[in-house]
Amino acid sequence: MIHKTLTKTIELGIRPERAFALLRDMERLFRLDPKWEVREVSPVNDPITNGGSVNVELVDDLTEKEYKDQLEVTPSGDHERLEIRYNQGWKKITVIEIRPSGSGSCINLSEAYALPEDVKPGHIEHLSREQTQWLKSIGQYLRLYEKSTLYRLLMRRLMNGIWLTMTPSQRRIALIIIIIQAGTLLAFGLGALLIWLKLLIESVL
Repeated sequence: MIHKTLTKTIELGIRPERAFALLRDMERLFRLDPKWEVREVSPVNDPITNGGSVNVELVDDLTEKEYKDQLEVTPSGDHERLEIRYNQGWKKITVIEIRPSGSGSCINLSEAYALPEDVKPGHIEHLSREQTQWLKSIGQYLRLYEKSTLYRLLMRRLMNGIWLTMTPSQRRIALIIIIIQAGTLLAFGLGALLIWLKLLIESVL
């Protein structure tokens, strides 16, 4: 077996304890990973305060393969550190550490894998991209909690009430619809502006 650890870091303007309180919710954490369609995340006991086991049932968005596992979760509120151990698959451990950085936080995402000897370099690059996408999604979510402006409060409600409840494919479809609608409104507005300019020029002449 080849043991490989991938680590990435992001800087945010949110307090470490606030970020930790949001990310130690296991269902939310997995829904923030664009790789997975979340079907079930259910604690066997209480994984939040004392650590424990969590049953997960996920579906890979690309391969549509099901993934079922019982994870061992160890949170540390004293150090804003969350460790997740897996029993199935190549990924063995995920560690999220949140450290103070200036007036905000430095979030470190580290994942350890046990890979077969014949693993291709391209697959390791694929795992690295998936990790980057997960951390990017985490960062986008936590930025909504950096400040309590009206816009961010509204976006929090949309994110928690609608966006995170959707599957990755549903989110892509929603984005396409939003882009099409935005393009239609832009074209309509541009057309109306051109007509108004034409009438204005004709009235002057």
